[in-house]
Amino acid sequence: MVRMQIQFTEVEVEALRSEASQRNVSIAAVVREAVDERLSRGRRQPSREELARRALAIWEKSLGPGHHLVGLALDLEGDLHGALGEAAEAERCFQRSLQVLEGSVGPDHPDVAQTLADWAELLYALGRDSEALALESRAEKILAARQAAPDTP
Repeated sequence: MVRMQIQFTEVEVEALRSEASQRNVSIAAVVREAVDERLSRGRRQPSREELARRALAIWEKSLGPGHHLVGLALDLEGDLHGALGEAAEAERCFQRSLQVLEGSVGPDHPDVAQTLADWAELLYALGRDSEALALESRAEKILAARQAAPDTP
């Protein structure tokens, strides 16, 4: 297995934050796009799974388990476990991500909506449509309210 590494400079990180704010999307979504772009250009990078685990461990240790970035890393790890067919572990990550994000940025933040949407996608894949629909509906309400009030941080 070939291991790859992605590194962002402080300037790139600030640019990603700015882009997320301007596009009114979560920083996690913008970082994922940047990672995908780098991977598609053939730069040697670690796997998403390794990046998520590494980021989670670093952020939990340095920032504390209730920090916003920990919630984002947990969401990404949930996506990865879902892609690997590890549904129970994916759900655990999404539940924890939601708890951390709601506590750190509030229940109406776009990053909360992203976790809800990611979790709903997993539940649809598992055939748990009614649970998925409830999460998806909540995510859509958050995003709709955000679009109605675009100046909300």
